[in-house]
Amino acid sequence: MEPEINYFYPAEWVEEYRRNGTVQCWHDEYRNIFDGSRGTYRNPPGYDRKDNLSTYALMYLLKRDEGVESVSYFRLAAKTPSRDGKREALQEYLRTWMGEGSFQRLQNAIREAGFNSTGFEGEPDLFCWNPTMGGWFFAEAKGDDTITENQRRWFAVCRKALPDAIIKVCRVLPWSSNGKT
Repeated sequence: MEPEINYFYPAEWVEEYRRNGTVQCWHDEYRNIFDGSRGTYRNPPGYDRKDNLSTYALMYLLKRDEGVESVSYFRLAAKTPSRDGKREALQEYLRTWMGEGSFQRLQNAIREAGFNSTGFEGEPDLFCWNPTMGGWFFAEAKGDDTITENQRRWFAVCRKALPDAIIKVCRVLPWSSNGKT
């Protein structure tokens, strides 16, 4: 299994996310990432769960701290076209950075392995690339949850199809000013 990399965000984000369905500084600093075009969406105000908080916090932190761009919900295994073209637009980032041959090998392997009931079961949270330095990787954002069996299967299929692929498991946690999570 992949070693975990720790990322920390301000603890205040938890309450802001629960209250507003997003964190305003994400939009202020990186509007192009959090406008919905990268697979992100805004939860309705009052949304009382932390779904996607670790994923979106990681998208923000990777961009801010490392210059890394990312997309989410790319549904690599989906077989039918999306109604609005958004999935295909997200997959275009993968094609561009992975190369057409690698993209097709991975997509075919994921489909052949049976990962297509929802189009993204087991899929990592993010596809990431560095436009300045080059290179790409997959990132699985974890808060206090653990890797699922479907995710382990997806990682194994990816490694078989693309042996040099990088998959990072990122533990994304709140950090308070008193040093406690």
